[in-house]
This record gives sequence, C-alpha cells and structure tokens, in this order.
Amino acid sequence: MAVSALPVDQRVIDIDSRRFASIEKALVELITNSDDSYSRLEHAGPLISDKIIISYERHQNGALLTVCDHAEGMSFPQIHAVLSYGGAHSQMARGEAGGRGFFGRGLKQAIYGLGYGWIESVQAGMLSRVDLFRAEDGQYLFEDWDQDRPAEAQDYSRLGIPLDSNGTRVHIVVDNPQTNIPYFASLVTAITNNIY
Repeated sequence: MAVSALPVDQRVIDIDSRRFASIEKALVELITNSDDSYSRLEHAGPLISDKIIISYERHQNGALLTVCDHAEGMSFPQIHAVLSYGGAHSQMARGEAGGRGFFGRGLKQAIYGLGYGWIESVQAGMLSRVDLFRAEDGQYLFEDWDQDRPAEAQDYSRLGIPLDSNGTRVHIVVDNPQTNIPYFASLVTAITNNIY
C-alpha cells in the first residue's frame, strides 16, 4: 500500500480547497453528488432507497462529519479516477447525461477544505476505499489501498448501507481551525431535523 501525491499541481488544489473551508459548501457538494446519483438510478427504474444520511460527532478538538447514500456506489476505477483534477468524472462531463458535476472538483475539496478524511464505496458487492490527507509539509496525499475487496456483512452494517446494495459513505475529520464548530453543529442539527 503506497501513499501517493494527488495527481494535480499542489498549489491548484490548495487554492481551490480553501473555497470549501465552508461547512455549507462542503455539505452542498456531498449532498449534490448523492442526489445526482439517485437521479441517475431513478431514470433506470424504481429506487431501493432515496436517503442521504448526514451524521455529526463533536470532539474536543474538532468533529467527524459523514454523508452516506444508498445510490450507485463507485467501483475501484471510479473511486481512483475522482482523485484526478478536472477529469470528466460525471456523466454530464462525458456528454452522456444530465447532472451538476462537471470539472472533477468538489469531493476532494470538501474533504481537504475541512481537514482530512476517507471515502468508502460499495458497488456490485465490492468495497473500495481512498483516504485523503496532508503530509506534515502540506502536500496533498492519498492512499487507495491498491485494490477493492469483496464487501462483507459487517462492512454494510458499519457503513450504514443495506446488505447487497450499493452506496457511498464520505467521512470528514473537521480539524481546520477556520471552521466554526459550534455553528457547524447547529447547521447539521438543523439539516437533520429538516428545519434548515
């Protein structure tokens, strides 16, 4: 398992990630990604689920934010491809279908803008994971665990994805000192209580 630098000029992602130091922008990006995935599934047939689950854990020195869906999930090549910057990841960018994502931006910046984290996705019974973090010198790094593996019952349970379904869970450790944690907590509470 090798740790690699993100395949983009480090200055570019540094500048762009600062835009996502906002809780609202990060949540909008993650919810939009899930909603687009559900929309594509909806065109193919009835949905198994239409939930986007947001959870928040406050810690003494930060917080953990997770956003989970039960939508398409990503294969290992797909989850690895989202690491590139400006790539044609969405169907809209490839000219195949509608959607709101276009420039291969957002998911990485939502994580890096708030701190660090990891993405776990199940598709067709296979679990893929990529960790996104920064080195002590500030370099943007990732670990993709070299390959996917069969998803086990405890993986589905741990991720909150129904057994034998597809889905993605994004985990963000919020440790950016510019993030207003008390405001963040009230925002997530409002969203989860459907009053925002």
